[in-house]
Amino acid sequence: MERMSALDSWFLHVEDDVNHMHIGSVGVFEGPPPGFDELRDVLGAKLDLIPRYRQRYREVARGLARQVWVDDPYFEPEYHVRHTALPRPGGETELRRLVGRVMGQQLDRQRPLWETWFVDGLEGDRWAMVSKIHHCIVDGVAGTDLLATVLSTDPDHDPADGVVGSRSSNGGPANDREPSNVALNLAGVPVRAARAAAAPLRAPAAVATGAATIKGAGELLGVARRMPPHSLAGPIGPHRRYATARTSLGDAKAVKQALGGTVNAPSSRSRCVGTISVATCTTSSAPPSCRCPSPRRTRRSATGSSARPWTGSSTPASR
Repeated sequence: MERMSALDSWFLHVEDDVNHMHIGSVGVFEGPPPGFDELRDVLGAKLDLIPRYRQRYREVARGLARQVWVDDPYFEPEYHVRHTALPRPGGETELRRLVGRVMGQQLDRQRPLWETWFVDGLEGDRWAMVSKIHHCIVDGVAGTDLLATVLSTDPDHDPADGVVGSRSSNGGPANDREPSNVALNLAGVPVRAARAAAAPLRAPAAVATGAATIKGAGELLGVARRMPPHSLAGPIGPHRRYATARTSLGDAKAVKQALGGTVNAPSSRSRCVGTISVATCTTSSAPPSCRCPSPRRTRRSATGSSARPWTGSSTPASR
């Protein structure tokens, strides 16, 4: 068993029927599509390098402690690896509609939280791979490592720090039996007992910890405060639409060199803020800026923070 981090557990807690917490990617490949059985076998051969793909989460002590990851003894690759085809003419419109439908369906929490769809029928002698995985497993950075593992032509490709989950010495799942409810409940006892025993020792740092907690609560209230009436505010439904935007790597690098930051910033974040700016400019009651929670993850851990993307300016450079 491996205990889930606090932020990953939060990703599970905030999810409901309409606020899905999975992320996804779409890869389009040129050339005739390989056979589905061949693709499934290739992906299945890589699963030992991605242990979390074989695991599901279990609740501990009726929610009194964070969830744990356990190996799924009934894991079936055929459930997670799926095959579909686009209707004619098989263009980007049909592909976007399919991705929207796939992303609008919540992942089954009784199974490992991921799906991979192989899509035939794209025009121009192409095919696609649609991946969906829960945010409690991976974010965009680690997801790149997972994608590299799946697509690598090297049978021994193993980006050790980028792969999530634990693995046994023989390369297979760490356990072949799922722990009992008693074992799961006992797993939460040492954590609570250790915290209680260490409470007196934490007294000198209580003031600093309390101040940090108050500051964090203040930031959270700033994120959660009621916003003025706006076209982007209001209840949402479970359905999703998928849209795309095109840019070149050369342009993203040029922006990075001119303004600093990373290659990812101009190609993704600036486009999101720009989209919000266009919407706010057309609504008289729109706020000049927005504040949103932003998770930050490293190879080993993840933390949460809040970001304030400026949307009141009409120029991309100032935003």
